[in-house]
Amino acid sequence: MDNDGIHKFACRLAEFFADLLRLVAPALAAELDFARAEQLPTSHVATAAGQFLQRHGDMAWRVPHRRGTMRRGWRPWLVVVVEFGPQA
Repeated sequence: MDNDGIHKFACRLAEFFADLLRLVAPALAAELDFARAEQLPTSHVATAAGQFLQRHGDMAWRVPHRRGTMRRGWRPWLVVVVEFGPQA
């Protein structure tokens, strides 16, 4: 398995993702409700030069804030897109 596959395998676990975000942005992570985190699909279709292209991202998560409300009483969500690049 290549490094990209290993990262995707490990980060598919909500606990691993939460720990990663706590290391990178501890103040932000403290405001999030990781118990309700959801992994999002990363495949989509885009257009370029009049052609349809299928794209596949590495990983995306949606995590709600613990507090705060927006209009109609909805809590704000943070969407985090994770892309694993080649190692130097």
